[in-house]
Amino acid sequence: MASSATKRNYLDYYIKYGFTFINPDSDEIPQCVVCYKTLSNDAIRPTRLERHLASNHPEFVDKPITYFSTKLSSLKRMKLDDSGDFRRDSAGILEASYEIPLLIARGKKNTASANPY
Repeated sequence: MASSATKRNYLDYYIKYGFTFINPDSDEIPQCVVCYKTLSNDAIRPTRLERHLASNHPEFVDKPITYFSTKLSSLKRMKLDDSGDFRRDSAGILEASYEIPLLIARGKKNTASANPY
């Protein structure tokens, strides 16, 4: 019995529609290099990728492939989680935001007790 859901494979020329792929759980999922939105595996079709580009990013329809390749390079340098969303690791930032003022405060002298008036 054949499966009704066919897994589609990403092809390199889909970058001309502004799409790359991410690979969570071994399924290839298309991801827009402009808005970072992911689509279903079923959407790995040129017509659907082109429709996303024309509907959501009409100003990029006539851009050359090199433009999307540059966007792809930027996307690969970003920290993304398995779903393709930005990974937010703010615990260290929050801790630093408390430690820095504390260090500054410890380094200052108490000017209230030194006031001659």
